[in-house]
Amino acid sequence: PWGYDDFEIDPVRLPHFREMVQWLESRRSKTVLWITASYNGKMATEALAKGYVYPGQTRPPNGNNYPMVDLTNPAARKYWQDGIAKLLALGVAGFKLDRGEENIPDDGPARMFDGRSIREMRNPYISLAAKAAHDVSRQYRGGDFFVMPRAAYAGTSPYAVFWGGDVAGTQEGLRASIIGVQRSAVMGYPN
Repeated sequence: PWGYDDFEIDPVRLPHFREMVQWLESRRSKTVLWITASYNGKMATEALAKGYVYPGQTRPPNGNNYPMVDLTNPAARKYWQDGIAKLLALGVAGFKLDRGEENIPDDGPARMFDGRSIREMRNPYISLAAKAAHDVSRQYRGGDFFVMPRAAYAGTSPYAVFWGGDVAGTQEGLRASIIGVQRSAVMGYPN
């Protein structure tokens, strides 16, 4: 019902996807897709059963970004990266990595796979997601790819470029976005 599932392209909605991506690439246009650091469909069911998910998370009312990947667990990270690899094998050149800062539990007794508390993981999570997407993309595309998360934290800039992200469509929103991009550039974040 979401239009995406298990990092598989729906052949009914997008027939000949690989050929389309190749045709666009031959005309110097790259295909970039929207993803999140979460599992969907059968991958979600399997990840929940294997404990590959971010501890302490409950499904948000909008259903988005659930279940998230426990990126401190090497097996969970690889399972998510294997999904991304399916898209890269089809010729996809980059990813808009969304929702890396919302609906993340940041209080409670839950612990990540590597032993950190969920509070300790709250900010660095997006850096781990950007690095995981970056690393698998580099395997498939060398240096011809990009990862663009909405969120960032210390340590994210070597792996991604950034965008202003979902600001209000007002004069104030535009002003906030411009100031945010200028500040990010001064701090060394590529935009």
